[in-house]
Amino acid sequence: MVVITSNRPPDDLYYNGLQRFLFMPFIDMLNTDFDVINLSSIDYRLLNSMGMDSYYYPVGTPETKENMDKMWNQLTNSAKGTYKMIDVAQGRFISCTKHSKLVGEFTFQELCEDNRGSTDYMALA
Repeated sequence: MVVITSNRPPDDLYYNGLQRFLFMPFIDMLNTDFDVINLSSIDYRLLNSMGMDSYYYPVGTPETKENMDKMWNQLTNSAKGTYKMIDVAQGRFISCTKHSKLVGEFTFQELCEDNRGSTDYMALA
């Protein structure tokens, strides 16, 4: 298996590049021979410009909770989250403690300590 990541879809690679025509056969190959999957995710490099950090520590403090609530409100337009069991694969479920508008809040244990496989994480993505 080959996994390639990019911030741009294949057709936008090397866009306006000098001698892009030499790169076009590779782009055509990506579009025909690979499964192109758009994750439609957040560019986490921009969190800081949105007034959010990449992580908050220590866990459980009032300041951390306030920052997490602020991030939730920004990402969901202040939507109230609801509990949801997500069917990930082969009868396995991941408990999402708070879910709204494609944003989810999970416990560390649920994501990292329970037995998980790559298909579980791909289903979440």
